[in-house]
Amino acid sequence: MGKSSGVFYKVRFYRVKHKELYDFLKDELKAEFDKIYNSQNKFIPRNLGTLANHFVLPLPILDDFLNGATEGKYPIGTWESLKARGLKATDIGVFFGDND
Repeated sequence: MGKSSGVFYKVRFYRVKHKELYDFLKDELKAEFDKIYNSQNKFIPRNLGTLANHFVLPLPILDDFLNGATEGKYPIGTWESLKARGLKATDIGVFFGDND
């Protein structure tokens, strides 16, 4: 087994773990998102930070998970769009890890 085979298995492992984590969190993510969205009739960047802190998920992963869990209410690529406008994770209240 060559080096490239090892990379393939690592990528496959992370994809499987990513899907397992998504499946595990999907319902709770949807409930938390809906609670925020329904109470404010919108979802603002600081709310994304709140959910990142609540679930202790890096913003790129949360961004991916929210789009699927909210059935499209949360537009895919929102975090990337915010970053492109110059926002940092700390600007939206994320206080853990390296999210930028």
